[in-house]
Amino acid sequence: MTYPITIRNGYTIIEIEGKKFMLDTGASRSVSAMDGLSSVKIEGREFALVSYPMLADQLKAATGLPVVGLVGLDVLKTLGGIECDLERGAATFGSLENKEGATVPFETPNDFHFHVKVNGKEARGFFDLGAPKPMIDKHDLINETLYEGQVSEPSATGNIQTAQYGGTLEFGGVTRTVHMLRSVRDMMRDGSDVYFGILPFAEKYYAIDLIRQEIRFL
Repeated sequence: MTYPITIRNGYTIIEIEGKKFMLDTGASRSVSAMDGLSSVKIEGREFALVSYPMLADQLKAATGLPVVGLVGLDVLKTLGGIECDLERGAATFGSLENKEGATVPFETPNDFHFHVKVNGKEARGFFDLGAPKPMIDKHDLINETLYEGQVSEPSATGNIQTAQYGGTLEFGGVTRTVHMLRSVRDMMRDGSDVYFGILPFAEKYYAIDLIRQEIRFL
């Protein structure tokens, strides 16, 4: 079956059982930010949700929508992945037929770290749908001459006050001009040079296929 999706401020929002959830590959477990919501049913399967009510205000600040939680990697791994059709506004869970466009194989099974280029420089990136603007943790990748000003970005731990820059990001042989952010001390990190999402690259669709072990987009 398909589920309605909305793209808001660079985030993918999925409507499931009449409730809105953010799709987040940076979340190892699916999360509830709503009191009394302990599980969600997707494709006929019940998934337990980790309670994190403090996240509710940040999800609203990030999207302007009443988002009640996160759909994380536990769901994607169990169901085999997801395809988000941006033209139709619909998501389908599982492994689907290949379409035209770019295909990026996983470098290590079920590991969302990929080689990318930031401003033409090689970097190690983490594929994180919760990072609508690339967050640069290796600061020498930033072109300081493309400074765009100070911004306030919502995060799971509160708003991040940081500097924004112009620049380019390359993933799967496709290069896009993006707005990127300088990481700050109190953000969550795992040693990657950059944390990036798919929406700067996907215009028609994107798929996270954990059966074929690849990312596809067009």
